[in-house]
Amino acid sequence: MQIPWSHHAPAPSPLHFTTLPAGATSHVSLVGIEPDAGLSILQEIIDAANSGVSVQFMLPHLSPTPPGVPSADNNETYRILSPQVAVNVTPHYFMYAKMIIADQWLAFVGSQNLSHQSLHYSREVGIRIANPSVVSRLLTTFNADWKDAQDRASYHRY
Repeated sequence: MQIPWSHHAPAPSPLHFTTLPAGATSHVSLVGIEPDAGLSILQEIIDAANSGVSVQFMLPHLSPTPPGVPSADNNETYRILSPQVAVNVTPHYFMYAKMIIADQWLAFVGSQNLSHQSLHYSREVGIRIANPSVVSRLLTTFNADWKDAQDRASYHRY
């Protein structure tokens, strides 16, 4: 288990988790992350999707809109990622923890957003996990939240 800090991290690389989407070969799940539109991570996520990697991105529920529907606060991210990336919105709660799961065997869980401020100036923490049992449980939770968000969005569209 590695614990990367986003500010004044020890060498060699403070931000191992940003390579997870780019290094995936089959599937990436992301949740609770609020990326800056200008960061290259969004392009890496799109590039992964364009190379055949299945990518699911669960945006945080940020403003009072129907559950499962992108809010004004995350419409830009939705616009950038769609249609290459499957985008959904956390159902009815705000998820502060951030999570990336790559290829169903490697995960990052922490407090970092993919923003310049969070990556370079805030004291944030995250844990990189390669334990198959733990990653499987994280993915099960992600899949249940994804299905719940889809069900709620379908309900509010009709």
